[in-house]
Amino acid sequence: MNAYFLHLRFFLVIGVLMLASSGCDSNEDEELQQLSNGFMTASVNNQPFSANTSVFAINTGGVFGLSGGDASGRVIALGGLSQMGEQTIGMGDPANSTFTETAGVFWAANATVGSGTITITELDADHIAGTFSFVAPPSPGSSATGTRTVTDGEFDIEFTSTEQ
Repeated sequence: MNAYFLHLRFFLVIGVLMLASSGCDSNEDEELQQLSNGFMTASVNNQPFSANTSVFAINTGGVFGLSGGDASGRVIALGGLSQMGEQTIGMGDPANSTFTETAGVFWAANATVGSGTITITELDADHIAGTFSFVAPPSPGSSATGTRTVTDGEFDIEFTSTEQ
């Protein structure tokens, strides 16, 4: 299986885990909430998103993935990241992103569809930080419609797991 599909599968699994772990009270404040291990915020189609239930960052042999979920079950996942600086989401590039609204309703930008950038501004053994934006069409097999535009994304997350 090529690296693109491995990364995509990896982040779909992370998205499912995030949905499963986001069962908090849906009346929680949607404003920026610093969780014990970091934060992720963005604007999705001009609506605020703040990961107020969980954030994860994983280093798997030098390839980084991260995600954040909110109390309504929405999840943003970023993957295929391997270096400091700007990484492009688009044709042939390994960086990818997904936005999940609810189980079975998600949009993706990756090596074959969508576009965007993810910029890693800080990276050490303990955490990863940066910015992101992407435009994602509905994923095949999803009941999603339309396009999702994610802008003003920021993250600073401690690594949950590091595998060599």
